[in-house]
Amino acid sequence: MTNLFTTIAYQLAKVNSSLRPYILAAIQQNPDISLLFLQEQFQKLIFEPCCSISRELQFTAIVIDGLDESIDEMMQVQVLKFLARMDCNTLCSVTEFEILQCSYSPRTGTVREAFDTKELIFSTQIISLDHIPGISQDIHTVLQSGFSRVLNNPWFKIAFQSVHQPWPSAESIEKLVEQSSGQFIYAATVMKFISDPNHSPAAQLEIVLGIRDSGSSEPLAELDLLYQEI
Repeated sequence: MTNLFTTIAYQLAKVNSSLRPYILAAIQQNPDISLLFLQEQFQKLIFEPCCSISRELQFTAIVIDGLDESIDEMMQVQVLKFLARMDCNTLCSVTEFEILQCSYSPRTGTVREAFDTKELIFSTQIISLDHIPGISQDIHTVLQSGFSRVLNNPWFKIAFQSVHQPWPSAESIEKLVEQSSGQFIYAATVMKFISDPNHSPAAQLEIVLGIRDSGSSEPLAELDLLYQEI
């Protein structure tokens, strides 16, 4: 994650010609800037250049995905506070930075508590994905599309000969939507498991729904592994 702010600065320089000379100047003045502490990188590569053109800086959305995948919790908190400074520092009126904390399950610990501190509480908004209007319908659409591809896959033609139609039932899809808790990755992982060419899609779906014993097959093994790694 030592490349976090250098990467953001590079992207900003590419898309904003007004920022470019200030970022280049910072690099020329500090040739070893990538070796500096993250706070110094943020200050020189992002904060100061943005302040230099605050009146010219148009709205820019910066998406940082997987912040918690490569650094420890304390460093995550520091990075979040750096970003919050872009919003609440009184010396520099720049574009607001929205910080979105996404997680598969309710987050606890140091990072979650940090959002209640004075540095972050007034400049961030926590959004629960499963409470976003329309999210369930979107996931329902994703699942329906995935099941349609499975049904129309010639590979499974024989497997579906003994399966009661229509498949899957509306109740099954609704249960999957409920189990997803607003997480598209859940729906994607389930569909990947169900469309495994080495197994019957109907049997795989029953495993996911808890109707059939999974044996040695774990439908959400990839999802579990992903979040263990995170």
